[in-house]
Formats: sequence, C-alpha cells, structure tokens
Amino acid sequence: RTEKNKDEKFGDEVATGVKVKTGQRINAENGECINFIQLSEENDDANDDVNNPKKRKRPFDELEITIQMTPLSDNRVRLDFVKGKALNENAP
Repeated sequence: RTEKNKDEKFGDEVATGVKVKTGQRINAENGECINFIQLSEENDDANDDVNNPKKRKRPFDELEITIQMTPLSDNRVRLDFVKGKALNENAP
C-alpha cells in the first residue's frame, strides 16, 4: 500500500487512485539491467490533490534498481545490485 493509518499494517494493495507501472530497461553492451516502478495519480488533470504534495497518496514518483549482469556460463548469470534511486517530486 502507498498509504496507511497509524495502527494499520502495510499490505499488498495500492491506494485508491494510484496507477502502478513496472518495467525493465536492459543494456546488453554494459550488462546492465534497470528495473523500475512508476507511480502516478489516475486523475492527474481532474484531481486537485495531485498538485498538493501533502495530499498525494504515493510515496515516490519512480523507483529504479540497477543490477549488473555477469555471465557465469551459457545458462547462468550473476546479478549484483549496483544502486537504487527514488525519484520524488516532493523531496527537498
């Protein structure tokens, strides 16, 4: 979930009105894979809360995880976490 009440535990559901997009960008030349999660409001144009950072329901705009892929054999690859980055319009 992207928001919760104080005494509530996080679950597997996304807050109402939040769209989730996931994907992967692979650069075979460098052996690098970037996995990403993008969150956006469903009604960007119609929802005044979208323009009010204190009322947004999403904790970040985009989360990127960079993984280095190193071949070990013809059918095995070593995956090393290189960096993680959260992009957030609300961040200072």
